[in-house]
Amino acid sequence: METIEEVKRIIQVDVLPDEPRTFAHQETAYLLSLGLPESWLPAVREIRTDGHLISVCERLPAEVAERLEPPRRRRSVQTRLRKQLPNLAPSFEYEPPVWQLRVGVFRVFYDVDDLAGEVHVRAVRRKKPHQRTEDIT
Repeated sequence: METIEEVKRIIQVDVLPDEPRTFAHQETAYLLSLGLPESWLPAVREIRTDGHLISVCERLPAEVAERLEPPRRRRSVQTRLRKQLPNLAPSFEYEPPVWQLRVGVFRVFYDVDDLAGEVHVRAVRRKKPHQRTEDIT
């Protein structure tokens, strides 16, 4: 015998009437095409701040959450040219974790405050081919 149980999750968010809804202009078909479960549509349509977006995304599957993130929040996603350096102990001031962006022969070191939507550039260094990241920080 097989038992199937459907679990519904209700997410309450504080409504801030002065803030526009982030996904209000998005069509239902588009949100569903991102992999968003239909039961999540009401919660996603109420998102008004990055804090609310983070709260909702923490409860969604990672691949759906990534698709919902606006480009301005993708500064803390690793790519071929951008990576997190969790074990680096640089000489400059920073808030962990430190990120590195490769721009030609230069390395830009920064940290991200996702809630405030801010990137803090901490250093820009030239990296020669024979040098390690630790050598220039």
